[in-house]
Amino acid sequence: MSNCFDKRVEYAVDQLWVRRNKAEGDKAKQMLEQAAEEGNADAYYFLGRCYLGDCFIDPVFGFEENEYRGIECFRKSIELGSAVGMFASMRLAGFIPPNGTFVHPPYHSLREIWDVVEAYANDGQAFCQLLIGNAYYFGDVIKFFQYPNVTEEMIRGYMYKAMQYYDMSLANGNFFVLQNYLNILTSGEHGMPKNHQKEMELINLGANNGVGFCELRMGDTYGIDDALTALEYYQRALEHGETRAYSRLGKVYFRGGRGLAKDYNKAMEYFRIARQESNWVSDMLGMCYLKGWGTPVDYAAAKREFEEYPGERLSAIGLGEIYAYGLGVPVDIKKGFEYWDKFPADIRVIENKRNFKKTLFGWKRKKA
Repeated sequence: MSNCFDKRVEYAVDQLWVRRNKAEGDKAKQMLEQAAEEGNADAYYFLGRCYLGDCFIDPVFGFEENEYRGIECFRKSIELGSAVGMFASMRLAGFIPPNGTFVHPPYHSLREIWDVVEAYANDGQAFCQLLIGNAYYFGDVIKFFQYPNVTEEMIRGYMYKAMQYYDMSLANGNFFVLQNYLNILTSGEHGMPKNHQKEMELINLGANNGVGFCELRMGDTYGIDDALTALEYYQRALEHGETRAYSRLGKVYFRGGRGLAKDYNKAMEYFRIARQESNWVSDMLGMCYLKGWGTPVDYAAAKREFEEYPGERLSAIGLGEIYAYGLGVPVDIKKGFEYWDKFPADIRVIENKRNFKKTLFGWKRKKA
């Protein structure tokens, strides 16, 4: 830890945003509340982050989300003169600072605020290293320095500066920087070279240090080729608050793989949970309802799930079967074939089509 903030604030920042230590979460938040009650400006800013959801605090802590409370804390930090509060609040979309300006006493310009936060970063403050890195990454540096003309070459320079500060923050154990760092390495935007080797090094680093989205990526890397290892990473990601792992766990059990047999009962268990979060698993969930895998057959439920994303492979094949065979709907072979013809080379489509023959009056189902 650095000595840039009050000791209580330093401790809370270290536990909540650097170490992400769930066991110390409540204690750290209480320390911020205590310091804020005593008028500590920096404490107000970090306390505000605790209330603003998973873009500002790791969901593993399970803190109550209260946007109004978070914004009020941000405003208080600015009014009381926190350079970090003024600097970092600029990243909150739609936020209106006190008196309509982020610059408050004892500071008189954005450049002064930048200089303070940059000094903290260069003094080893891991969170401020993240802030400076993000200011380069998102282009906020342009606003701070009021550059009139920005070229692609300048933006590439910002990306390299962002990586420099992200590396400094990583060296201090702050893995919050990984998402943006990985985007720089993989997007190819602004002419930045892609670096797959560095990408995998960072994903491994994050996965080995309990970063949920990195564990998720590692699970994707193993996939069906090593289903047991993929399963292990997805379960760890779930433990670290990455709820997208529910759909990945369902897929692992749905498809099986080396070292793991298919288990539709477990697949359905995870799909149902994942379905509450998003529609990503609707195609596989629909197939389970259609075939009675891990659940009783329910054609209406299958159709409802497939229709969420009818262009997906499993959804199109499933809808083709529903209409071509008249499963819970009137037979409509033509419509069924329209869905199947989206993926004519799929073995399931080929096998289904063998059950039909083309006549002068259109496709007809062969007699058993």
